[in-house]
Amino acid sequence: MLVLKTDAEELVSRSYWDTLRRNTSQALFSDLAEGITFDEFRSFFQFLNNLEDFAIALNMYNFASRSIGQDEFKRAVYVATGLKLSPHLVNTVFKIFDVDKDDQLSYKEFIGIMKDRLHRGFRGYKTVQKYPTFKSCLKKELH
Repeated sequence: MLVLKTDAEELVSRSYWDTLRRNTSQALFSDLAEGITFDEFRSFFQFLNNLEDFAIALNMYNFASRSIGQDEFKRAVYVATGLKLSPHLVNTVFKIFDVDKDDQLSYKEFIGIMKDRLHRGFRGYKTVQKYPTFKSCLKKELH
């Protein structure tokens, strides 16, 4: 779901996308994958809604030509957003986005992908016309 329909081909190479998709499959379907709880899911999306604040922190690492490890990631999320992500959730994020398998996330590996997805409507809501929707639902139930 994190990278579903993300289209950032101009940001990264095709091989990067292939590796990212392979990592996602491995993380989600490995014997060790235990999934995430609803609370972890909610925390992650609250974090994504505050992605700009976190991006500033991660960009500082980027300027220093450094990547960020899991502990630093957790700490940066907390400092930037006030959210405490579980170790399991952070590990899952790293399994999916750490394309080069160095247990470090670069700005490009995470923020570039997430920003693209957010700009394309990740957190937007569809406007629903209430009456036509209600009418359609009522027709289905009556027939």
